[in-house]
Amino acid sequence: MAQSTTRTLAVLELLQSHTRLSGAELASRLSIDRRTLRRYIVALEELGIPIMSERGRYGGYSLMPGFKLPPMMFEDDEAMALSLGLLAAQQSGLVQSESAFASARSKLERVMPEPLRKKVRAIQHSISIDVTSSAVTATSNSAVLELSIATANQHCVAIEYKSASAVISSRIVNPYGAAFYLGRYYLVAHCQLREAIRIFAIERIGKIETTSDSFNAPQSINLINYIEKSLADIPREYYLEVLLETDLVTAQHYLGKALGELQLTASGVLLKHQCSDLAWFARQLAHWPFNFKVMGPSQLTDELKKLATKLLNA
Repeated sequence: MAQSTTRTLAVLELLQSHTRLSGAELASRLSIDRRTLRRYIVALEELGIPIMSERGRYGGYSLMPGFKLPPMMFEDDEAMALSLGLLAAQQSGLVQSESAFASARSKLERVMPEPLRKKVRAIQHSISIDVTSSAVTATSNSAVLELSIATANQHCVAIEYKSASAVISSRIVNPYGAAFYLGRYYLVAHCQLREAIRIFAIERIGKIETTSDSFNAPQSINLINYIEKSLADIPREYYLEVLLETDLVTAQHYLGKALGELQLTASGVLLKHQCSDLAWFARQLAHWPFNFKVMGPSQLTDELKKLATKLLNA
């Protein structure tokens, strides 16, 4: 009965999303036969949903023109929050599906009264949100969803994970939560193999199997802070020390916590950082709006000179 009700509502949703659909299209989308589809159509009609049907080879189904479900009641601030949330998710690449955004917007507008619908459309067509501070790494939406459900239910998950060096290992983890940080999704979880909390780039997670085993999650854990600290502590080829001629609050604002340790001194803020790409780090230093002094290594100074020469000759 539950599945039948779900399929009936799915038929209604498809009819609301499209001006007209043939019986073959509806049946194919729901993976059912035409006779079963007809039963769902009759069930909707018995509920008072006015469905127009056309028989014949090119026949189909559609909702009666002008029919609308009762509108959802949104305050202006709530409508703006929903619209801006969709825009931010779309422009950041959080969800890799344009059709999902179009469908979500269409459904929201359909249940809104006309005055509010006009305001929402104005927001969508007049506001741009710059949330792409770094390239977004494509990640499976289904993987994020499955890991989120396991986190909420506190169920252990069996995963296959490919490391940065392409080594694949099998893990059992207790998922504490997923976070979107610097263009990619990370899972923070207790790894039973390592017997410690670890972070996993979700795009590198292969097979995911939620188990029946449960775990007790910690009372609270700041996912972003843990990811920042974990990334900063990863051993790199070069160890750098740079004295930033600014105050601690300003340094934290521009650097965050992923670039290493910030230590307040009498002369400014000392940044301790590990890096594999000195040219990249030189560009970061040039981008920040405060002066600095390289304490070491000398190779970083050489990269800064190269960058300065390139800029002067541009």
